[in-house]
Amino acid sequence: MLTLEGEYVIHLAKTTKLVRLKDNVLGSAGLLLFFFIAISLINKNGFGSITNAICTIFVLLLFSLFSYICICIIYHSYFPKDNPIRIGGEGIVDDRGILYPWNKIEYAHFRAITKSCYLQIYYKNADNQSLHYEINLKEYDFDERKIAGAIEYWSGRDIGDYEDYLKDDYVKQQVEEGKITEEQSKVLDEKLSLYTPYFQKKQKEYKMYIIWLLPILVIVYFISKYLCDVNTPLDMYKWFSIIKFLSLRSGFLVLYVFCLGLVGDYKTKKLRRNPDLKDLSEKELDHLLDVHEMKESSLAIKILLILTAIWLFFVIYTILVDYGVLS
Repeated sequence: MLTLEGEYVIHLAKTTKLVRLKDNVLGSAGLLLFFFIAISLINKNGFGSITNAICTIFVLLLFSLFSYICICIIYHSYFPKDNPIRIGGEGIVDDRGILYPWNKIEYAHFRAITKSCYLQIYYKNADNQSLHYEINLKEYDFDERKIAGAIEYWSGRDIGDYEDYLKDDYVKQQVEEGKITEEQSKVLDEKLSLYTPYFQKKQKEYKMYIIWLLPILVIVYFISKYLCDVNTPLDMYKWFSIIKFLSLRSGFLVLYVFCLGLVGDYKTKKLRRNPDLKDLSEKELDHLLDVHEMKESSLAIKILLILTAIWLFFVIYTILVDYGVLS
């Protein structure tokens, strides 16, 4: 659990010391550069003729414009505009300055969607209606774990992770379907909460395979790129040539994703046999795997296997032609 002395504040990225220093250096360097260029051009052209006078005035106007831009950059490096998000004892203050008290907040968590990251707040308004507001954190300097820790620390509840939201929704659904009672739901909630950190850790391990398998992506990319330029006797058939080209061009990515899928499936099957998870039922385990995006995908693996086999066929065939084994 994160220990805080005061509220946790999420500042805009442009207010960080490193960004401000970079802007200050760039603005100052730009101002000096434009000054020397302007002085050099004025000394060279002077005001000897109408043409030179017009050119000199134009240079001075450009210098004024660029100087204004550089001065603005330098000024904002000293006095940056901030639009902070605050998580403290009273609740969450969003990017518009609106306070969401803890007694009105149902959930508040960080969530990455495609290429953007959001702080999602689920709350009840004055009419007791459930509403949802999300803050785009694209321009903010933040730490995902600190956001979750601050929310749970100040709220005193287990609501700081997206997994908590999905867990409660799952438990609620089990009760509504009559599969468990209200008393059993409390036990199930505690059990899933207990295992969530373990699965979060495993999810991070799974994501590391994306980096560990990168050498395969690079090697296969260069092999496929080289073989694309090899002409074969069957290239006389247009359909064959198109399939060969598409297969070799996309083969490196197909093989990479296939390897990721194989490793992920192997690790998940191994996880299912882990004696430390014996207290979880098959359905509960499936829920945790699904929430943390670690569930097996047999159909996808089969499709990728077929595509990989096609790529491998073209690789072997093209290599044999290139070395003169087939003609």
